[in-house]
This record gives sequence, C-alpha cells and structure tokens, in this order.
Amino acid sequence: MNRTSIVSILSLILFPLVFLFGFDKSANPNIRLQLSDELIIHGLSDGVFLVTHSFPWPCNSLVVQSENGDIYMVDTPCTPEATGLIIGWVKECLGPENIVAIVTGFHIDNLGGVSYLIENGIPVHGSDLTVELLKTDAKRSHDAMLPWLKGSPLYDYYSNLILLPPNHVFPLQDGLLLKSGEETIEVWYPGASHSPDNTTVYFHSKKLLFGGCAVKSADSTKLGNTFDADIDNWPNAIDALIQRYPEATLVIPGHGKQGDRSLLFHTRSLFHDDSGSLP
Repeated sequence: MNRTSIVSILSLILFPLVFLFGFDKSANPNIRLQLSDELIIHGLSDGVFLVTHSFPWPCNSLVVQSENGDIYMVDTPCTPEATGLIIGWVKECLGPENIVAIVTGFHIDNLGGVSYLIENGIPVHGSDLTVELLKTDAKRSHDAMLPWLKGSPLYDYYSNLILLPPNHVFPLQDGLLLKSGEETIEVWYPGASHSPDNTTVYFHSKKLLFGGCAVKSADSTKLGNTFDADIDNWPNAIDALIQRYPEATLVIPGHGKQGDRSLLFHTRSLFHDDSGSLP
C-alpha cells in the first residue's frame, strides 16, 4: 500500500470525527485538534492555524486563510503522510478554492511533505538556493542528525530520507510577493541564519511573521541544531527582521510556542552560547 492510499484511508476515518465534534470555522478560533498521535492543529486567531508535527521533535508549520478563502501553507509537516492529513482537514473544514504552499528552507521540517503537495497539484514556492542545497547538502545535513535518533523508530526513516524540491522557484535575493484579496504575503530573505537559505514569511494584514527556524521560542536556552547555521551572520538576520517588521504582533518560531516580537529579541540574546542541541 502506497503513501497516498494510507493518507486516503486515514482521511476517511478522521474527518467524519472532526465534523462529529462540531468544528466550525466561524466559532472561537482557539481550537485544538489532534489529527494523530504526532500531529496537532492549534487555532491562534481568525484564519490562522499553527500545525505542530512531533517527528520526533515538535516542528511548526502554518496554515493561513485569507479573507477571500485562499489557503497558504508555510512549511510542511515532516512527512507526506502528515501533510496529507493537514490538507485533507483544510479541504473538508475550510473549503478553499486555492491552496498555495511556501517552504522556507531545505530541511525536513521545512519541506518533508512537498511530495504529497506536488502529487496533488498544489503549487510549492521556494528559493533557488533551497533547490541547490537539496542537491548538494541535504543528505549530509540529515545524516548529521542520526546520532540524536539512535534507538528511535525514526532512525531508518531519516537514514533513507529523500526530499523533493519546490516546483515554483524564485531567486533568493529577490524574495517573493503574493496577493490574495487584501492580503499581501511577503517571502523575504534576511540573510543566512539557522541555514544558508532560511526565508521568512510575513502576512501584512494579519501582522503575522513566520520566522521559522531562524527564530527561537521564548523557552529556548540554546540555538538548537547549528550544523548548517551561519553563526556569525544569524544575529544580523534577526536584526534585519526586527527592523523590517516593527508592526508584527504574532511571531511563529520553527519549534515551540508562538509569541510576539519579543521572540526576535530573545533569539538575539542567545548568541552568547552557540552550543548545539536539538531541536
């Protein structure tokens, strides 16, 4: 049985249960839905949903619905199967006419589910450097994570990892602007940080910044996995984000709980200690 079949079967089981418990997108946005043992959706505000996939470390992606109903997925869960569950939920519960994905880097927690999106006709935007790093550095980078996975049932998965690139590629230095009704979605490169290609995504009308792995949660005391990081330039990238988005009120880190702009200043303060530990 292939991955698509597995996702389809899980969807048939899961989504009637979602309706049974009365999901209503016009109700209180602060919902919490557990789609599997490792996959949770948290409603943050109207049309903004944080997706947390624990594989095995909790990794964040984002689903945002614009006022005209379009859906934007920023980064994917770590696997095609988990990504399929999210897309199934989006289609059944939010009913969009269009779904667009954006990936912010070349790691598994940025684009592990891209194959599912492409197979299902969903455009995936990513930078030219992300495409290049997938060719040159992805296996080396993910092999470096294996010591942390010794004894884990996910060891073999990571050992045999194959990641697909985005199919809509933009020049990294140019960034990308997308429009959806009154919403402007800005994909911007603040400079090398957690990885050489980390971009960020800002939803202007929602004052929502997805900082991804460039930004650390408030309870982070270390920089995390720095195998691909540019430690010297990372503080400069955070300074650039602080200057570019002074009006941001909601900031999403790559791992951990969402916050406000204080997450940027907290991340900046961590550079006295560059010792790496996951996530």
